[in-house]
Amino acid sequence: PLIIAQSPDSWTVQVALSGLLTAQNPQLNLLFLAAVLSIVPIVLLFAFLQRYLVRGVTESGLKG
Repeated sequence: PLIIAQSPDSWTVQVALSGLLTAQNPQLNLLFLAAVLSIVPIVLLFAFLQRYLVRGVTESGLKG
């Protein structure tokens, strides 16, 4: 993704997170904070839509 997306505006989350790791001064606290913040929207979306996901899985069960 870094080869294709040269502009910081079009970086993926993984590329942006890897920018926090440097050989001279690894900023692990910022890396962990950014990783948690990038996961929060996905977890919230799953929490709100979990009932529909479970219902779809149970209703589409395999019939033998």
